[in-house]
Amino acid sequence: MSRPSRSFTHEARRRILYSLLAVFVLIWLVGTYSFLQQVRSLAHAELTLVMDHLRSMHVASQWGRVQDHPDRWPDFLAQLRFPGIHMALVRDGQVVAHNGEVPRAESGLLTPWAALLAGETPRYAASSTLPLDAHTRLHVTVEASFYLDYWQFMRRPLMAITLAGLVIMLVIGRWLERKRRLIETLIERLRGFDLRQMPGRCCRQAAEPECGDDGCDEFCQALEAFNRLCRHMAAHREALIKYRHLLDALGEPVVEMTSDGEVIDGNEVLQGLLQARRTRNFIDLIHPQDRKAFTDALTEAEQGRFALRLRLLTRPDDYEGRWHEGRFLVEVGENGTRLTGILRDVHEMHLQQQRIEHMALHDALTGLPNRVLLEDRIDMALARMSREGGGLALLFFDLDGFKRVNDTLGHAMGDRLLETIARRVRTVLRESDTLARWGGDEFVVLLAADAPCEAARTVAEKILQAVRQPVQLGAETVTVSTSIGVACAPQDGRDVETLLRRADEALYAAKETGRDRVLFWRALERDDA
Repeated sequence: MSRPSRSFTHEARRRILYSLLAVFVLIWLVGTYSFLQQVRSLAHAELTLVMDHLRSMHVASQWGRVQDHPDRWPDFLAQLRFPGIHMALVRDGQVVAHNGEVPRAESGLLTPWAALLAGETPRYAASSTLPLDAHTRLHVTVEASFYLDYWQFMRRPLMAITLAGLVIMLVIGRWLERKRRLIETLIERLRGFDLRQMPGRCCRQAAEPECGDDGCDEFCQALEAFNRLCRHMAAHREALIKYRHLLDALGEPVVEMTSDGEVIDGNEVLQGLLQARRTRNFIDLIHPQDRKAFTDALTEAEQGRFALRLRLLTRPDDYEGRWHEGRFLVEVGENGTRLTGILRDVHEMHLQQQRIEHMALHDALTGLPNRVLLEDRIDMALARMSREGGGLALLFFDLDGFKRVNDTLGHAMGDRLLETIARRVRTVLRESDTLARWGGDEFVVLLAADAPCEAARTVAEKILQAVRQPVQLGAETVTVSTSIGVACAPQDGRDVETLLRRADEALYAAKETGRDRVLFWRALERDDA
């Protein structure tokens, strides 16, 4: 028997024993009181007979003949004498005559308790008074002995409580034994319950609780509840293990963290990243340039879902990071804000998307913006001009003699010439200017400035000089020139199509008037006028 169950059993038996002892003492006291009441009632019954007999003798009328003769009072008492009865004349509170020894003044048990317990016959004194005149009373005391055995009187109730106690002890002993087994089983299961191992092990090792015909009591119900808890925890743990294996099999970082980035839990992939960077904070894994985007998205989400693309530093020596697409769930509770998220590696897809976007908006040969990107930037420049004022200029130019190079040296050398001219022209432009390849040997420059037409002339002269420089194409040295047409906004137009058309018209007018020169569409308009 284990110590807790043994203690429970001993305590229960001790309490039951004390309860039976208390009931035994109570019944003893009640029996003793009943015995004394029976003795008293018998004594008073005898006293009542004596008093009735005295009244039938008309003692009061006899007293009337002798009350004035004190010398006759003893004779008066002598003729009233009964065996075992003490009488006394009490006049004005004083005993003036008696028929023997002075009787007891009060009723009560005359036999000592020690003698009574030793089996001696109980003797009881019962007293009463009979009024004779206004000043005199006859005090009568009956000392009765009764053939009552105290132990014989108490035998039945004591035997009854003893038998009842034995029966109770037998019944409760069986009950205690059952409870002890239940407690030992429960303790054994509690000791075997370990969340870090298989929590259902304790349930499978122990027997099921034994319930009586009247169903399960509290102990049985507690044991059954613990069984259910064990089974539930076992099922929950098995499901959790399968879930974690599934997360590990994903091969993508899965994280649970606080709003400050402190990691609460994560799968093996995330733990590997944290160990590699020697940190426990998820934000330390994010590329420094993407951390603000993450915190801003978290602040805007408050409680709900958000997604963003960011770079994770996946190696200790990684400073560029790999692009990941993260989806996060934000929950706000009593313990603060918590985030749960999964991050998918999209680095190759992101680079491929960037390449596709670059190819869609840039020329494949020179790497310059193409028509689509150029028109978009012209739209944005026109919108900014409408809001803030100022202007812009478009320089449309192509290469004079480019067809001759293609025909004599081949298209490969022609492509090298286009690449060289593009690099040279780019060096004479500002970072805010846009150089785009329109097609073939045609290029467009977008200038955005406060005085675009004046700036356009300066830039155009620089382009003319840059293009005139000889170009080495294999064994041949080639020299080409360029013609430039310029259209300015808002003077020459306020939309993309108009500005491009007029710059192109100025370009062809410059080629027709001698080439290797700059011509503004406004000047062309004045010549037509």
